[in-house]
Amino acid sequence: MTEPKVYPPPKMVDRKCKWCRKPFQARAVDVKRGWGLFCSKSCKAMKQEKRTHQFKNLQHESSFPDGRYDRDMSDWERREIQHERDLHESTTSHGQDGTGGW
Repeated sequence: MTEPKVYPPPKMVDRKCKWCRKPFQARAVDVKRGWGLFCSKSCKAMKQEKRTHQFKNLQHESSFPDGRYDRDMSDWERREIQHERDLHESTTSHGQDGTGGW
């Protein structure tokens, strides 16, 4: 058999995290691409959430009347609640959606 190919270690660059300001090392090729700005996925996620409010909006949209969130329920509970919502929407159109109210 042939020897497994050995790759040289990637060139690393010292960086400072844009969120928590901790020093870390990023690959030089990633920095060249415009990446390597954050020390971890969690720091990137926190910075992104501050900028977009995506998770906050998702929580608001997915909350249920009893205050629970979608992630806190079992699959059957989610389906049951969605079924109730769909049933309510289909019966409150008063025929305006072309279904005759069904």
